Amino acid sequence: MNDKKVKLNIIASFPPPEGGTTILVKQLYNEIKELDSGYDVYKSDLSLSNASISSFFNFIINFFKCSINSIHVSKGGATFIAPIIIILCKLFFKKSVFRMFGGQFDKYYTNSNIVKKMLVSFVLKNADLIYFETHGLVDFFAKKFPDSNIKHYANSRKAIGNRIVKSKFSNKIVFVGVLKKDKGVGVILEAAKLFPDISFEFVGPSVDDCLLDAMGKLSNCNYLGAVPSEKIYTLIKNADYLALPTFHFGEGYPGVILEAYSIGVPVLSTCWQYIPEIVIEGETGFLCKPNDVNSFHQLLNRVKSVSFSEYSEMSECCYSLFNENYISTQLTKQFIDQVGDLQRAN
Repeated sequence: MNDKKVKLNIIASFPPPEGGTTILVKQLYNEIKELDSGYDVYKSDLSLSNASISSFFNFIINFFKCSINSIHVSKGGATFIAPIIIILCKLFFKKSVFRMFGGQFDKYYTNSNIVKKMLVSFVLKNADLIYFETHGLVDFFAKKFPDSNIKHYANSRKAIGNRIVKSKFSNKIVFVGVLKKDKGVGVILEAAKLFPDISFEFVGPSVDDCLLDAMGKLSNCNYLGAVPSEKIYTLIKNADYLALPTFHFGEGYPGVILEAYSIGVPVLSTCWQYIPEIVIEGETGFLCKPNDVNSFHQLLNRVKSVSFSEYSEMSECCYSLFNENYISTQLTKQFIDQVGDLQRAN
């Protein structure tokens, strides 16, 4: 890359509020600024909570200032915001990058009406660089759009230090996330009735009072509420396993799984969508059927049969997998290199 810095406009929803996608976008933006990347990076905030006339004009200024416009959205943005940005990039000879969050976009595309399919097809045929969060989505859309420049861009987290080395089991399992049924909270509660010797902790905001009522009736279940993000790692490291038996439609690579891996904590999850791409059965955790109490019950029986030496090997596998694939700065550098290829192609 030459001495003149490339101007890159990141178009996305930024915090507040903090959520899975807004955290990732903020992380990318900050890391590009921190790295000696050869980029001047600008942000155009699409979040409804920050919507204003000034934010619209900020986008217009950034769009024309930058040679590359990179849009980062979930499925709704793919049929609304993304086509508009791609058209503008074509009209004004700008390079465009399209990044899709989540793991359900193949189902969304397949089940969409003809108008939405046409809009998605337009984006995927005309964006200069396209990212999907899972390998399965990359394969699915690469077959449908073989001439498009489609690549994998996984969820990621910052490396925070060394693996937690335990000396004994805590007999504790922690759930971290929004407390709702499709995240598997009800499944955990039903199974918890059969395992009084295991302590279950639940961390995160609740949107279902019925789940809280059920939790309050179980002596081995403890609701800690929403906690500051900096305390999440402490709660995870104090547990033997992270439990996320999700069947949430929008699930991609759940960030909390990567957070657990980053400190060497194995994961109990489901064979839902593309989660088996990151949870390796018997190596970094265990998988059960989604929304199936009996299957999760059987999974917990397997957990209880794991020896401490086997657990330590799983912990090492989690930590290694994270460091090899999901450190945010490594993926940011990959993004910079691949976007740089677009600039060099001019």
